[in-house]
Amino acid sequence: MSFIVAANWKLNKGPKEAESFFQEFLSGNEALRSEFETLFFVPAVDLVTANAFLEDTPVGWGPQNIYFEDQGAFTGENSPAVMKDIGATHALVGHSERRHIFKEADGDTFLKMKAAIRNDLIPVLCVGETIEERKVGHTFDVLKRQLSGALKEDVTTSLFHVAYEPVWAIGTGEVASPGQVAEAHDFIYSWMAEHCPQAKGSKILYGGSVKPDNAGELSAVDHVGGFLVGGASLKVESFIDILKACR
Repeated sequence: MSFIVAANWKLNKGPKEAESFFQEFLSGNEALRSEFETLFFVPAVDLVTANAFLEDTPVGWGPQNIYFEDQGAFTGENSPAVMKDIGATHALVGHSERRHIFKEADGDTFLKMKAAIRNDLIPVLCVGETIEERKVGHTFDVLKRQLSGALKEDVTTSLFHVAYEPVWAIGTGEVASPGQVAEAHDFIYSWMAEHCPQAKGSKILYGGSVKPDNAGELSAVDHVGGFLVGGASLKVESFIDILKACR
């Protein structure tokens, strides 16, 4: 499979801004290169716009969050069934901001993984430790808990991806060193090989202040199969520069 470069716009860009972004992005030579699998996780208001521009391209897209029920009295949630119906290909699950701001638990991520797979969406599960957890040596304990909480039962035999996003490196300008990334990705790779041996094609992405000037070095780390890009994905130029750095 190709190297995955996924954009997470978070709560940024309305439909007009998204339209302008996709028009410029798709006009560039880097956007559709076969060695990349490019994804966009966009705010709910941009989902229809994403489909309009990306539907007939190899670029994937999806919501930043889904609920684990397909319909019902769940005000404010995104139905995974509706996401699939409007053309989504992927879904982001368990992002650190969902875990820490909205108090989503590991049990929630498991149900959302199942919901995504049930609706033929490819989930990208986010895992990672806080700076406090790293300082006391609990990084691997946290990763094990988050992985084992979400990747079990029939999820383990489906196509999914995992994004390692150290919380202390998200939106802070701090970036994990290649050595720190290698340690975490090696751990996740070994855990998945033991517990999800049938999950063929699953990749491990790195997310945490990925920028054009560090993307090349980080992409060369063992078991880094892609990136989950935040701030640097908001501008076409910097996002394409990341793609170029990974060639």
